[in-house]
Amino acid sequence: MKIRPGKSKVQVWLGCMALATLLLIALLSPAGQSTSLGIGTNVRFPDYFDYPNQSKLRTLVLGSSVIPIGTNRYRVKDVHIESFRLTGEREGTVDAPECIYDHSSRVASSDGPIKAQSEDGQMRHDGVGFRLTLTNKTLLISNIHTVLRDRGFATQKP
Repeated sequence: MKIRPGKSKVQVWLGCMALATLLLIALLSPAGQSTSLGIGTNVRFPDYFDYPNQSKLRTLVLGSSVIPIGTNRYRVKDVHIESFRLTGEREGTVDAPECIYDHSSRVASSDGPIKAQSEDGQMRHDGVGFRLTLTNKTLLISNIHTVLRDRGFATQKP
């Protein structure tokens, strides 16, 4: 091995090892798929309105951890889903200990417990089992218990 003047064999060897390590990391790293091989934490799945409002958030699925269970399907723990109006105001929230989220169809579902609430607090739903279609904000809840807050609709004396 011929070495240029001013370079020691140790420096050349260290440079080669650094280059080999970088190449190995680049070859083994999944590009853009940080959760494809294991558990991801503090996950966010944003969903935006259609054109011409594609920069405005429609729904946001949050979770403490996610495990991939297939192509575009995830098991999400400690789920918190927020729904937004076109104006940017929050409409309501859905909370569940766990759900399956299908990112390609934008559907979250679970056989477990759920709590849903309107942002103004006027309506609250508790149940077991749900299916939430994010694109049209359709929430189906099984075994539901609903609480409507009294807004002064009680009979008043003249």
